[in-house]
Amino acid sequence: MAKPGKMDELLALLKTMKALADSDAEPGVVRWEILKVGDELTILEQYADVPAILAHIETAPFKEFQAKKDDLLVEGSLSFAFWEEVA
Repeated sequence: MAKPGKMDELLALLKTMKALADSDAEPGVVRWEILKVGDELTILEQYADVPAILAHIETAPFKEFQAKKDDLLVEGSLSFAFWEEVA
């Protein structure tokens, strides 16, 4: 969840990440979506393989997100889950 007054800045950064993920610069990205309900965001990411994930975390937008996340996000609101496709 974005800190008060930070949603626009957070969304702008996430949209930059999505644009790169959707481009030929990250061919291993299968899916990268920004989903919003009220004030909460979910990023749904799917990669072809582990090297694609490792390439993604080396991109400039990802590194910028890492550097700014404490200023943008409510403490404790960032979480990760690894899902298994079953059907």
